[in-house]
Amino acid sequence: MAGFQTGWRRPLVNFVVKHVKRLVPAASLPGAVPLPYALEEGESLALADPGLGHDDLAFLQYTGGTTGVAKGAMLSHGNLVANLMQAAAWLHSATREGEEIVITALPLYHIFSLTANCLVFMSIGGENVLVTDPRDMKGFVRLLSRVKFTATLPADPRVIAKSREFYFGAQGNGAPMALGGQ
Repeated sequence: MAGFQTGWRRPLVNFVVKHVKRLVPAASLPGAVPLPYALEEGESLALADPGLGHDDLAFLQYTGGTTGVAKGAMLSHGNLVANLMQAAAWLHSATREGEEIVITALPLYHIFSLTANCLVFMSIGGENVLVTDPRDMKGFVRLLSRVKFTATLPADPRVIAKSREFYFGAQGNGAPMALGGQ
């Protein structure tokens, strides 16, 4: 179960996120199985080939309703694969497979963040650093100062400004790529 906090870190991180930063709303999901247990249980199961094609539905991507009523866009596997191939071709000369570290300051339910940050960088073996609250500028600046990132795809002008300070300012870490924004 790589990627999960183990030992004393998990309870500490959960406590800070829930009680100190108050980022977790009260919720109750009777009968829910925690992800680490589900993964552990699933390790012994055989993976069945779902037999998916390009026209099969991958997921519904909900829009925020910026240009009208919020709606769910039906995205097919073919749509996602084509989009990833386009992005990979476009970014090929600017990325190094398995070496990229991208700062993700948009929520992954946002289509740009899901596609450009998560899926594109995952497809080239990149590491994705999720900013849990990009409105917390002090926390964001602390994150930028301790992570040797190679790319960021910000949309918020404040995030762009802070990222630029780290690209080109006295604190600059040489991040070569910034997509989106102004």
